[in-house]
Parts: sequence; structure tokens; C-alpha cells
Amino acid sequence: MKKENVAELRDLATRILGLTEEQGATIELYRQDAKPIQTFEYSTDLIGHDELWRAARKALARKKARAEFLPAEMSTGACWTMLLDLFDNERRQKQVSITSVCSAAMVPTTTALRYLGLLFTMGLVERLNDPSDARRVHVRLTRQGDAAVKHTLQRQIEVERRIDEEGLKENHLRG
Repeated sequence: MKKENVAELRDLATRILGLTEEQGATIELYRQDAKPIQTFEYSTDLIGHDELWRAARKALARKKARAEFLPAEMSTGACWTMLLDLFDNERRQKQVSITSVCSAAMVPTTTALRYLGLLFTMGLVERLNDPSDARRVHVRLTRQGDAAVKHTLQRQIEVERRIDEEGLKENHLRG
């Protein structure tokens, strides 16, 4: 094996180890902050079992719809939250700083920055220099990122409507 390949493998192994250690530290942080879940009785007076079942089906359908248009690592958790935050702020014509989008991700800053880097690399997000302050950088969705979010949301809505229609048909047949 060439020295360059060995060096690349060693670098990759070091990066993987660093990510693994960081993930372990993150899990430990969450474990320290975790509180026991309170037990409680659920009353079907509030929302019936069928509606809960449809909600679960919709949640699964939303996840599948995201996976249709976005790579797996971007369709869940922090990446998806950042994409939604950028989409929301763009609609409201608000500029978004890197700090703000990282905060929206609701994960440790280092994790959010890593995900944001992935979004940059995939061409879904772009940097914009602030003309009034050279130290500040804003981020926004690219055309590709905007289209991916819109397609994903559209598919989620379509699937949720179908699930709602199925629920109405089931209720009609029962009642």
C-alpha cells in the first residue's frame, strides 16, 4: 500500500474516532440532563385511538417523504430542522446567521456546524457575506435546497391527506 493511501486511511480513522468520541460525549451530556419520564394514565376522551394511529402513520409517512428527496443523514433531526428554519425565515424575508441556524437545530453547536457543513457540501445551503458587517455571514437555501424542501413538504402533505381520507372512509364504513 502506498504511503499516501496509508496516510489517508490513518487520517480517516482519526476523524472517525473523533466523531465517535464526540457522539459518546453528546450522548453522555443528554444522559446527564435526562429526567425520568413521568408515568401517567392516558385518557381516550381527549383523542381516540384511531386518530393517534393516523398521527403515527403520518409521522412515518413524513419521514419516508423526506428520505425520498434528501439523503438519509439530512432527512432527520438537526439537518431537517435547519432546512425548515431557513425555509421559514426566507418566507418571512429574514436573514439567518450561522449562529441562528445552529441554534435552531437544537443540538450541540459543534454537531450543528458539522451538519451545516454537510448542507453546504451537498449544495442545499449557501453562505452570504453581510455587506454591513464583514465579520457576519448569513446562510440561505440554494435553489436546489429550496426545491428539496418544497418537494418534501408537498409529498408529506399529499401523504397526510391520503391517510386522512382513508380514516374518513374507515369511519364511514363503521358508522
